[in-house]
Amino acid sequence: MRTLITLPPMYCPFQHVMHPKVAQFDKDTADWLEHWELYWDEPQKRRMVRAGWGRLAALAYPTGTDALIQIASDWMAWAFAYDDEWCDEAPVTKKPEAMIMAAARMSRALECPEYPVDPTDRYSLSMQELRIRLERHATPVQVGRVIEAQKGYFMAEMVKAACMSPTLSECVLLRLTGGGGMIFPVLRHVVAGIDIDQTTYLDRRIVAMTEMAATLVVWENEFFSYAKESMRASLDTRGHNVIDAVRREFGCDGMQALTWLNAMHDRVMGLFVRLREQLLQDATPEIARYIEALIHYQTGILEWHRIDERYRCLSAEDTAPCFDGGGPAAPASAG
Repeated sequence: MRTLITLPPMYCPFQHVMHPKVAQFDKDTADWLEHWELYWDEPQKRRMVRAGWGRLAALAYPTGTDALIQIASDWMAWAFAYDDEWCDEAPVTKKPEAMIMAAARMSRALECPEYPVDPTDRYSLSMQELRIRLERHATPVQVGRVIEAQKGYFMAEMVKAACMSPTLSECVLLRLTGGGGMIFPVLRHVVAGIDIDQTTYLDRRIVAMTEMAATLVVWENEFFSYAKESMRASLDTRGHNVIDAVRREFGCDGMQALTWLNAMHDRVMGLFVRLREQLLQDATPEIARYIEALIHYQTGILEWHRIDERYRCLSAEDTAPCFDGGGPAAPASAG
């Protein structure tokens, strides 16, 4: 019997919300992944073409039209497939020059969806299809924001391919945009149909709220990935895992690093809560909706991390749990 890793509780004062059409989003995303063959072998196909993506989308994007939530579901599944095949686990991840060129090609394909940059590249073609679908349902300004964030994702992964064992500060910077860190909170207001002007969108307080929501989610991902990755002895040998960067920075063991990261997460959450309270004092209805959408995104993905087999289990074949704990922290007592 394996020894479970006990995760410390995580502070989050908000409750998640879930869209009811989980089964619909699940089926359509599984079909979409299979259509584009976003996997490199049969075991990875079983890992990707499964139930769970619809639940992720329904939790992270609980409001919006069905068409836009489906785009979000497919885009998030695309990101996990891309991350596995090009950044983490497939044989090509050992060839940084191939990965960098592929990311550049995908970025260009995203910029010009009417032109097949490489007719054999499943990831470029499926990314173009996502953009074309998004353009049918979002404004040009909203589409531009999403494209900019996705290009930042590609840039971060290109840097990571050539940057081994970054410092903790460098690792946190790369993690913010790498792995889809920024694109999906940006996509959230698009899916929710929130139309804020560019001046408001670029207000430093709104940028801070968006980046904090993104940071919370990517750190939660590191937190809930730790048990599985440590049991598989698959902590990123390139040194990009934040927990590994904490270990290098402070000379501590894995559980000490996990505790440190959890404390930092809770401090960022505290900043998010305080800035939210300040902004809501005189916020327009659209700003209030934007902030609420960020909360939906963060709380939904936190709940998904706690329950999805990708994090709870060692693999598709070994479904015994890897961790316990990680639940909500008890509210601080008054006085």
